[in-house]
Amino acid sequence: MDKKIKKALLTAVGVASIAHTEVRKYAKHATKKGVLTKKEATKLVASISKQAKAEAKNFRKLVEKHIKTQSKLAKKTVKKAVKKAKVAGSVKVKQAAKKAHARGKKIMGSAAKKARKTGKKAVKKASSKAKRALKKLR
Repeated sequence: MDKKIKKALLTAVGVASIAHTEVRKYAKHATKKGVLTKKEATKLVASISKQAKAEAKNFRKLVEKHIKTQSKLAKKTVKKAVKKAKVAGSVKVKQAAKKAHARGKKIMGSAAKKARKTGKKAVKKASSKAKRALKKLR
């Protein structure tokens, strides 16, 4: 759980607990002073506790909704980042393929050139041998 959300939840629980304690203290004090009867004080504490529980429930729903929203937002952000990375990656792959192709062409070209030279030399050598052989035959 996110630290900020956890802190907010703990704060809300703490505030509700303190409020409940303070209401009980006030009810006890008011009963001693004669402002409230014991029955009224009990009803007051029960009523406020009920309201506090309802508010805590609403707060929890609000936090859960916020977590879901943030989670969806994070998923969208990650998807976008992955998509950008894929696009950037495919561009890099295409560039690397082009370079490899060009380099391959260059290598093949130089190999073909060497082969032509070697072929020409072999043809010259064979023709000179053939000429010598013809001279010997005459």
